[in-house]
Amino acid sequence: MFNLGVIVPQSYFLPRLSRDLPIACKMGIENASQHINLILEPGNYNEDIDVLRQKVQGMIMRENLHGLICPLNPSLIGPLSELCAAEEIILIANTMGEDVFFESQLNDSLLVNSYQLWQTAWLTGLYTANLGFKNSVAIYGRHDGGYGIPLALAVGAEAGGANIKVTKITHMENENDACVDLLKEVERMEPDAILAHHSGKQAVNFLSDASTAKLTTPLITLSPFVETVDLDQFCSKIEGINTVSTYQRDADQYLRFVSEFNAKSQSVVHPHIIMAYESVSLLALGLEAAENSAYSTVLKTLKKISIEGPRGNVCLNPDFNESLSTAYIRAVSRTESGELFNKTIDTLEVPQLCHEQYQLAQKNTQKQGWVNPYLIA
Repeated sequence: MFNLGVIVPQSYFLPRLSRDLPIACKMGIENASQHINLILEPGNYNEDIDVLRQKVQGMIMRENLHGLICPLNPSLIGPLSELCAAEEIILIANTMGEDVFFESQLNDSLLVNSYQLWQTAWLTGLYTANLGFKNSVAIYGRHDGGYGIPLALAVGAEAGGANIKVTKITHMENENDACVDLLKEVERMEPDAILAHHSGKQAVNFLSDASTAKLTTPLITLSPFVETVDLDQFCSKIEGINTVSTYQRDADQYLRFVSEFNAKSQSVVHPHIIMAYESVSLLALGLEAAENSAYSTVLKTLKKISIEGPRGNVCLNPDFNESLSTAYIRAVSRTESGELFNKTIDTLEVPQLCHEQYQLAQKNTQKQGWVNPYLIA
């Protein structure tokens, strides 16, 4: 029996996370429950490395732990993986990928399941430039725009011959901070487009204020804007909003997962739910494919396999093998019955330059944005 620990963060930003993450994990082992013993551990915000180390060490002592899945802030992956390597624990870190993962943090026990938000930001900058928007303004919510996102968006735009002329920050105090005056100020600058990166209730608030400000400048958002909250919570201005993503939310495999998850929970399927399901499913497949249950054998097998999940073909450590080759352009649209959804309208081939610039950023261990624990979940 493989003892798998899952540290479940608590979040005010993502409602019901403490209930829903275990559901996603259990869905991932439905066909392998006789081989995997799932051990759940509360993690609060997962932002304190000392607390995390104590929790993991306690699980090792009590449960004879063999593996650990944990939603992690990029800055915590390296320090926690050191403990796991010393104890021969396979660590699968689920991360939004909002910052690069530095080469210096790599060790043999570590596997990363990334939402690849850095690459998504880079491609959003390129897509905006391809549309002919050469001088844009970027607006970030305080709890979304940290780490490497501003840099990725800027260099992606530069790759297309465009420029991010000004960067603004919103929601410095709370999720209901007024953005009307700021949006009017930005519009007076006459940018070609506004690039927004908000999520959850802040995204709803931002778009409502954009409507109040009678914003006429084209608005493009990063993918979490339309993925972390029910689209029906937005005002009518949400229709037609374009995003770039690494997967299709109108594909059969995604819709199938949503249907299965909704049968067990009525919550919105957001990135952390998807990654939890994928990581457990990958581990279950790896245990089945491995020649034996030895730590080194399972670890070696996990680095080679992939699954067809909600995001399509997914593997571990995607940032190190350049597996991302195609991105998808999506527009918020309505079905024939009037329901809002993210409709795939085009594809965007991922240029080699995107991978090259990510690799360059990996070699620089200096943080490019502000460190934000809320980006964990």
